[in-house]
Amino acid sequence: MKRLGLTETASCQCGAEEQTPFHIMQNCLNLEEARQTYWPTETSFKDKLWGSKEDLRRTVQFAAASRLHV
Repeated sequence: MKRLGLTETASCQCGAEEQTPFHIMQNCLNLEEARQTYWPTETSFKDKLWGSKEDLRRTVQFAAASRLHV
């Protein structure tokens, strides 16, 4: 978000040092419930971005539910 000029700091609201796509989709504490909703079983970052049609549908739903603004 910082690289895009959308925030002044790279820190995540959960307290993590850097809010990266990997952090958001794999381990942000604030988004744990949403991740469990859309990926109830462990799913790799690669599958979330480049997986099947169903994987990508879940990624879009997660992004919408996360209410992150880009």
